[in-house]
Amino acid sequence: MFSKLTSAERDLVEDSVGYMFDRFDRLHTLIGVLWEDNFADNRKEPVSPYEAEIIGEQLLLISDSIFNIIREYALMVGRKDFRGVGPYLDGARQAMATIECDEMLERVGDRADKAIIEAISNMSDKDAIRELKAILGEN
Repeated sequence: MFSKLTSAERDLVEDSVGYMFDRFDRLHTLIGVLWEDNFADNRKEPVSPYEAEIIGEQLLLISDSIFNIIREYALMVGRKDFRGVGPYLDGARQAMATIECDEMLERVGDRADKAIIEAISNMSDKDAIRELKAILGEN
């Protein structure tokens, strides 16, 4: 099915997701090469166990890449129901908390006793941030 898009709409689509198309195209090429090298009619001998393991690893990398592209698209357009979005956002939230905690620890510096800082350093980021905000007066 072809969509009827204006030139401006085609440019917008290309600017937004053209790089994803290029990545899918490269992955398609890799799958084609795997097929030709290992399963096409021109193969003279069976795939060895070692080759099968390497092919499996290559297919896993391709699968992971495809999943990442689809997840990136889902994030771009707000498809929160895609199975990769929730874990990705959870990881991003944790990363942001880690960064915030580390930045706050740097800002606290010598304002607090070393034993207090050590205790805070052994807390979860969420708890540590709460304690650091109290020390910094940022409640």
